[in-house]
Parts: sequence; C-alpha cells; structure tokens
Amino acid sequence: MTTLEIHYMQSVIGIHDEIRKANERGVDWEQRRYEIAKEMLPCIAETTRSILASGHGLGDEAEGKTVPEVCASSAVVFADALIAELRKEKKAELSQPVTKTGNKGFTD
Repeated sequence: MTTLEIHYMQSVIGIHDEIRKANERGVDWEQRRYEIAKEMLPCIAETTRSILASGHGLGDEAEGKTVPEVCASSAVVFADALIAELRKEKKAELSQPVTKTGNKGFTD
C-alpha cells in the first residue's frame, strides 16, 4: 500500500467517524434554520426587488416594515417551512415497517 493510499484510507475513516458522531448528536435544527434562511435571503431579496419594480405591493404583512425586514422575515418563514417538512419526512421514515432485509419502507 502506498503512502497516498494510506493517507486516503485514514481520511475516509476520519470522515466516517465525524459523520457517525454527527448522527449520534442529532440534527441541530437552529443551525439548519440559520443556514436555510441565509441561503434563501438573496433569492427573496431579488424577488422582492422585482415585485416592487413592477409596481406591485408586498401585501398587508409588510405594512410598516422596511424591505430588509420583510426579506429577513420571509427567509425565516421559508426556513421554518422547510424544516417542518424535513421533520415530517424523518418521522414518516422512522415509522416505516422494517422487513426481513432490514430496509425500511421496502417489501420483499
């Protein structure tokens, strides 16, 4: 086995250990919420800018808020909706019956 192969194997083992530790700790939903909202914000800001440029309003929910406040709160709403959907799918996955082969949701 070459030195490069040994380093590669050690890296793969290290990555596997980190993934296992992360799975044992569970999902940090607040961190996920932040990451999703951060990713959504530019898209929402661009969409909001397009809506305002076309002469349309942002709706009653935006009354009295600045454009950045509307965009930020919208990004959080999208993040919360996605997290709710992900949690629902996770619960559905956990409630699937286990077959003889151990695969969830698949029948023999």
